[in-house]
This record gives sequence, C-alpha cells and structure tokens, in this order.
Amino acid sequence: MSSINDRLTYDILVKLNEGNKRFRDLLPCAPKATLAIRLKLLENRGYIRRNVLSTRPITTEYNLTTLGRTFLDKINEQYVQIVTGENNRVKMTFPSIRT
Repeated sequence: MSSINDRLTYDILVKLNEGNKRFRDLLPCAPKATLAIRLKLLENRGYIRRNVLSTRPITTEYNLTTLGRTFLDKINEQYVQIVTGENNRVKMTFPSIRT
C-alpha cells in the first residue's frame, strides 16, 4: 500500500460502513463525476460492492466488502493511535488510487 491523501475515499468508506447506500445518498455535496471515479476504483480494488437493482428507474446501491471493513478498521485504529499518542511512528496508509 502506498500513502495517499484522499479524504473523499475515506468519507465514502465511512458512509458505507453505516450500511448500503445509493449513489445519490452517499455524499450529496461531492462532485458526481469525482464520486463515480472513486467508487469505481474502490470497487476494482475489492473494497466495495456495486449492486444494480432491477427497479424503475434502475437503482444502484453500494456496500462495503469484508476487505473494505477490515481496511477501514485499520485506518481508524491508526487514527486513534495517532490522536492518543500511543505510537508516534504510525504512518497513515491508504490504497494506491490513481485517477
């Protein structure tokens, strides 16, 4: 894993940790094109799953995979260590995501 600074990707993972979300309900303030790119990258890396529902109109839902939950737990664990000062040498790492 390489280090990146991507708040949007983290916010997507946190939001999906709450449960299944439709595209429009994920992050309404985020630019739709940027959100779509991040979702596709997370899906390709196996962190999230995209489900197309056969409704009228067609609905797309996203949810975290087991890998995505594990990854988010690890990020949050590192954050707590940094905030509490448990480990001054902890480096935040994210998956390498290139647009």
